Amino acid sequence: MSSKGISGLAFDSDHCRAICDEIGARLGIVMNRDVSAIPAHLLNLMEQFANLDHLPAPSIVPSDDIDPSRLGVAVGCAASGSAKVKSEKSFVD
Repeated sequence: MSSKGISGLAFDSDHCRAICDEIGARLGIVMNRDVSAIPAHLLNLMEQFANLDHLPAPSIVPSDDIDPSRLGVAVGCAASGSAKVKSEKSFVD
C-alpha cells in the first residue's frame, strides 16, 4: 500500500515507517540535551505568579447596580431595531 506525500510522491508503508523512525530518532537526540537553568528573573516572575494565585480575583459578572445609561451603551431590544444610544456620561459625577 502506498500513500502520497506532500510533494505528490508515493511512499509505501515500509518507507513511511522508516522515515517516521528516523525523524523520531533525531528528535530524541535533540530533545535529550541538557536544558540550561531558568534565569533568576524568570524564576522571580514565576514566584510572583504563584503568590498572586492565592488572592481572590474580582468577579467578571456585571453587578445589577450599574445603570446602562451611565455607560453610553445601547439599551432596548436589538432584535426589533429599537435600540437607542444614551448619551455618554463620565463615571465620576
